[in-house]
Amino acid sequence: MCAPDASSIKHSEPIRAAEYVRMSTEHQQYSTENQRDAIRQWAEARNRRVVRTYVDEDRSGLTELAEAQVSTIRTKLLKIGAQIRVTVRKVWVSMASSYPWHDLYRQVWTNLRC
Repeated sequence: MCAPDASSIKHSEPIRAAEYVRMSTEHQQYSTENQRDAIRQWAEARNRRVVRTYVDEDRSGLTELAEAQVSTIRTKLLKIGAQIRVTVRKVWVSMASSYPWHDLYRQVWTNLRC
């Protein structure tokens, strides 16, 4: 039996695929763009065509305080210079704009409210 001629082999259409990229922590080595490039290279090598991309830009992993000691949490979140106003319905915490862990404080506060 003869091997088929290369010109007679019908090339199949690429299989449609979707990719999911995410950033799990702020210290993650690979950005979503790097992940996309790697996925697309993998797909091309396997006759796949990425037709949909799902991106999770939020840090879905642990916060930097997940494995912190109590003294670190106390220093970053509790020992702060802030002005506190209490009304009937709300407690207002106004921090200095130079407070270095403002984003972390907001993330922890949001997570605690859920």
